[in-house]
Amino acid sequence: MQSGSKDKRPRDFGTPKTPKSQRVSISTEEPRVSVDYSATKLNISDAVQKGGKRANFHSLLRHKPSILTGIDESDCDVLRRYGIATVEDLARWEVYRLAHSICIMAQTERTSGGHEDSTMNLIRAVDVQHESKSLRSLCNEPLASLVAVGPRVNEDFKRFGIETIGQLGRWKPAQWAAAIADLALYEDPIYQ
Repeated sequence: MQSGSKDKRPRDFGTPKTPKSQRVSISTEEPRVSVDYSATKLNISDAVQKGGKRANFHSLLRHKPSILTGIDESDCDVLRRYGIATVEDLARWEVYRLAHSICIMAQTERTSGGHEDSTMNLIRAVDVQHESKSLRSLCNEPLASLVAVGPRVNEDFKRFGIETIGQLGRWKPAQWAAAIADLALYEDPIYQ
């Protein structure tokens, strides 16, 4: 064979060649079963106001936060000051996620022992005067102790009954928004 010429011989890969008309497609996906979603028993009626009771998780994420129980239309103006215009914005709001994480991990904190050599800190999350406090103590501090928000947050969030980091971390509408965002990941997009 000359250099540069192509080898025209068929290559043998060890398997007989099947004619295209006889090939079988093997799918790794399970076959879709037709489901009547109008008869589903899923509901989050206690978490959403009347307008959201028939919505799916994906569409709820695009609604204003006032679709959630405990948030009125007038509250949306306050939430917009903090970049929250939708349920998804509330679910992903870094201030809520920080407060929620502080609350969760405060439950694991020992009151004595186990922290002598710890290098954990929240220096980038809380004001200087709160840097050395325990997670449990931080839960009782005013919202304005967080560096991501200003002093106005204390007054703004009183309308929701929230004055401390712990109260924000346990705020039901924010927990519901986060859960809706998580569950939307598992919702079948065909039925959106």
